[in-house]
Amino acid sequence: MHRLIQGLAQGAGITVDEALLLQLRREAVGYQKVQARGECTSFVVAVDSSLHGAQTIDLNGCMDDHMRVVRYVDPAGHSVLMLTYTGLLGFMGLNDRGVGVLINLVVGGQWRPGIPPYLVVRDLLEQPTLDAARERLQSLPLASSRSLTLFDAHRHVNVEIYGDARVEAERPWSLHTNHYLAEEFVAGDALNVFARSDSRKRMNAASALLKETPVADVESLFSVMTSHGSGKDLGAICVHGAPGDQLSDRTVAAAALDVGGGRMHVRVGLPCLSQTTVISVRP
Repeated sequence: MHRLIQGLAQGAGITVDEALLLQLRREAVGYQKVQARGECTSFVVAVDSSLHGAQTIDLNGCMDDHMRVVRYVDPAGHSVLMLTYTGLLGFMGLNDRGVGVLINLVVGGQWRPGIPPYLVVRDLLEQPTLDAARERLQSLPLASSRSLTLFDAHRHVNVEIYGDARVEAERPWSLHTNHYLAEEFVAGDALNVFARSDSRKRMNAASALLKETPVADVESLFSVMTSHGSGKDLGAICVHGAPGDQLSDRTVAAAALDVGGGRMHVRVGLPCLSQTTVISVRP
């Protein structure tokens, strides 16, 4: 990991400390100050009998222009495809061996020295199988809490992280927003009350759409990710925020991962206004 940070610093013409800070953006903010109303919505469902993962990326700071799709070759010679943003060395994605990873912010437990979760995702995307990624995740000391969804074409597992504790769960479909689902962690959920309410509303909206709408193709996944909600209990999954407001969360990208076919379907910017681009994990 240190060599990755050094390489980023050299290539970008910045110091190693500055390159490391880019990986610690969320930890530097600290969850006591997180007043976000958006963040991310992720889910895994079957499309033509093969599991696909889908996720919105909600960020403050007007990050639309900083979203990037990065393809690289890992140390074992295999290709990895990630959707990330400027300066960040790891985020959601898939590898050419059929493993995908989605990431959601949850807040709880002690945030402390450790590996930034985004770099943990990069490490998981270099694993050869879903089981190898699950085992690897159990051994890595994370700096902060997250919910990670690991999947291949046939299986998926959601892992919630709270300090040193991790809870794995397998459900009919894996749907996550930004509040803890594991009973062990609910009492310690430190998400502020407004963000927790919004998170639950987005989960209600996504759950209702997945139950009511047949998932026939990848565009069906985007129909969920472009929902603007309706009624007091169904929140907007596509979050517009306040134009030009650096503090306001906004959906800056959305992607659907076909791990069986080795393809990322991505929309950069507000997904309700963007066109889908398909990128292969294999050059």
